[in-house]
Amino acid sequence: MSNKVKFSDFSKNVYPFLELETFHSNYYKVLEMFACGKIRKLIVTMPPQHGKSVGASTLLPAYML
Repeated sequence: MSNKVKFSDFSKNVYPFLELETFHSNYYKVLEMFACGKIRKLIVTMPPQHGKSVGASTLLPAYML
């Protein structure tokens, strides 16, 4: 995938209220590397309410499409 828009920028455009802390920026960089094929397998483990579903299940598929 050769998407020139960064995943974090895409996410902020889709959800303007999204506030990315350092943790989220790093998480979104990893998701972007997954979307680009630089990471082939990815398991995400985080505590509840940390943005796993929004990042990986909502925004990432939209970004990849």
